[in-house]
Amino acid sequence: MLSPLAKLATRATLHHRYEPETSWLEAWRLALSIPLERRRQYQLAHQAVERYDLPGAELRFLSASGNLVFRIDHDGHGFALRIGGPGRRTVEQVEAELAYGNELRSALGIRTPEAVAGHDGQLVQALPGDDGRTRLVVLFTWMTGEAYGDEPTPRQMELLGRLQARMHAFALEHEPAYARDRHRLTADQALRWNEVPRTGEPVLQDTDWALVQRMGHHLRERIPDLFTRSPKALVHFDLQGGNLLLDGDDLGIIDLDDCLTAPVVLGMATALTYTTTKPDADDLRRAFLAGHAAVHTRAAELEDLLDPAIALIALREVRRVLGWERITSKPWGPLVLQESLRVLRAMAHRMGVQVEP
Repeated sequence: MLSPLAKLATRATLHHRYEPETSWLEAWRLALSIPLERRRQYQLAHQAVERYDLPGAELRFLSASGNLVFRIDHDGHGFALRIGGPGRRTVEQVEAELAYGNELRSALGIRTPEAVAGHDGQLVQALPGDDGRTRLVVLFTWMTGEAYGDEPTPRQMELLGRLQARMHAFALEHEPAYARDRHRLTADQALRWNEVPRTGEPVLQDTDWALVQRMGHHLRERIPDLFTRSPKALVHFDLQGGNLLLDGDDLGIIDLDDCLTAPVVLGMATALTYTTTKPDADDLRRAFLAGHAAVHTRAAELEDLLDPAIALIALREVRRVLGWERITSKPWGPLVLQESLRVLRAMAHRMGVQVEP
């Protein structure tokens, strides 16, 4: 889970215009104005754009997490250029993701971005970098709509519940080919999310360590129940504001990268996690569940599993960030850690777990 707040910390508003023949003076000006890392990212994007028929395209950096994402404008049309991290996935896996997006559009009418073929007719481009590592590139058509954002209304949460329920029902009825290429989460793997060693830099106060350890102990007893009672299917593990576009009452998904096979209640929890600490959290949850129940009749059966599922997602993020050499290894690390601890504390309160040292 990368929250909207965390994603906001990774964004910038630098612009480039790609020209096959850029003057040395312009190249020097750009070199002086852009930090080294961002310059490297733009160099990759320029190389990727050469794979498509986009002369004179304008490039704008959007985000950098697992993928680099750029906005591309060319001849009055908008595109999203996604450059995958080196070694993250195979060409076949990305092709399966694109096929899943096509399925959602054709079978369910869910808006997803369409991939654009390169000069060679391929939707997935393998881009060798100067560092000797290959990155997989996809160019998507730009989807219209407004960002769902991190301050949803109850009506928007109801729409999100309906959207997710349709995806879950579809995946439960038949296994998409994409599911066969994605990770399958097991109870044993989820149990390891509770193992948060107190190593590395001392970034947590004693009260926070007590919270993490006691919630971890409590969740160890609940995880088997999550995996026994909840049906398992392909779920989107990052279905939240940063990956959604709202056009009236039509909610579209702009990224299908973060999917895996897991208990569907964990997918529900991921969609709810970033609303948990908001003042109207209860209203947002009720609206989300109402939307879910309108499509998927089993939603009510899973409702009592939501609190431990949300807590488990938050604990997973704490473990992930603390596992880095420094929590600032990625710019959004401190934000994710702080937000995840707040969610974990809110869930402890809801579940009646004593977490004070």
